[in-house]
Amino acid sequence: MNRKNNMLIVSFGCFLMCFVVIGVSNSPLSLFIVPVTEFFGFSRGAFTLLFTLMSISGLIVSLSFGALVNKFGIRALVSCGVLLAPITFLVFYTADSLTAFYAGGLLLGIVLGLASITSISIIIYDWYDKGQGTMLGVISAGSGLGGALFSLIIGNYIKQNGFQAAFLLSFIILAVIALPLILMIRSNPAHKKTPGQEIERIVKEKKQEAANPHHSSKSFIKKSSNLLALFAVFLIGFVIQPILVNTPAYLVEKGFDSVFAAGVSGSIFLVLAIAKIILGIIHDKFGIKISLFVGLGAFIISTASLLLAANKTALWIFVGFYGFVVASYVILVPLFAQAILGKDDYNSYLGIFMGCMGAGTGIGIPLMSYTYDILGSYSWSIIGFAALGIIAFLLAIISLISSVA
Repeated sequence: MNRKNNMLIVSFGCFLMCFVVIGVSNSPLSLFIVPVTEFFGFSRGAFTLLFTLMSISGLIVSLSFGALVNKFGIRALVSCGVLLAPITFLVFYTADSLTAFYAGGLLLGIVLGLASITSISIIIYDWYDKGQGTMLGVISAGSGLGGALFSLIIGNYIKQNGFQAAFLLSFIILAVIALPLILMIRSNPAHKKTPGQEIERIVKEKKQEAANPHHSSKSFIKKSSNLLALFAVFLIGFVIQPILVNTPAYLVEKGFDSVFAAGVSGSIFLVLAIAKIILGIIHDKFGIKISLFVGLGAFIISTASLLLAANKTALWIFVGFYGFVVASYVILVPLFAQAILGKDDYNSYLGIFMGCMGAGTGIGIPLMSYTYDILGSYSWSIIGFAALGIIAFLLAIISLISSVA
């Protein structure tokens, strides 16, 4: 099989991984909060701690990803993630206690750490000499399309057959796709190195590091704009994903049908697929500062529409703009970190930025749910989170200006 055919197969495999593995494993998960907590009598705050555990295990995988790739290779890591995905939903299907759901959350964090956009980026950059950004944008849009489709399918399935049947359906879908994905994903054989070539590469990298040392961690922390940027990223993680995760439950509280709530959630992921590409173009043409202002504007309009969700028209306005907000969370944060850090420090400190964002998400999701348990409503939480979100975007813009000054 020639190189072009291999590239097409690998690219299609990466798209399927986004569309199915991420689309099934991540996007519809919030739809289970209400039925699971009502059936077992868990508090929503206690149940949504599984999102925190997902963030913790995913963070550990992310921070050690480079070392894992060097030791085992990208195909082995992706295969592990793809195989763990159906096992995770089998754990959810059989779970009858918070401990079992927490175990599933830890596994799912590993799945989304291994079979993720990070892995796909490495694979695409391994196979494509040009047009890498375009290909990455097209493939990553699969997670939005998959999220939209499977949120609708699983949302309807929960209503008709119950959440346990929906967990089983997710297991079956992920199990069926696992082997084809493993066969499609592969490294570029042209880039394999002999032991001698690998040693030569390592020696060359060490010489380059000695000639161009990165800033020390101490000097990085001492720079106030860096600390402000980290806090902004933490708040972005703290606000954006928790609102997304709790939106279906909030809409049910407001009196909307659970299937409609699932449709709203799925539609956000559909917009997300398009928004990723548009925000990328805006960034390339106008820079990160304008992109952040676009994210801020979308956040203000979308959260105001959500709070005024007295009718479906307001909700579709929310959907249209919140897709851009989630795209800010997904693609603008790494680009923002690049603008703050510069080329030399990007690889060294990107993990810290992504870790802060993940920590914010892990804290924000259960905190919003615990607030619901105490107050009996999501409205006050969304008002508070909306205010923090505006502050987060403004702090990011201020830190960006300070770092340039």
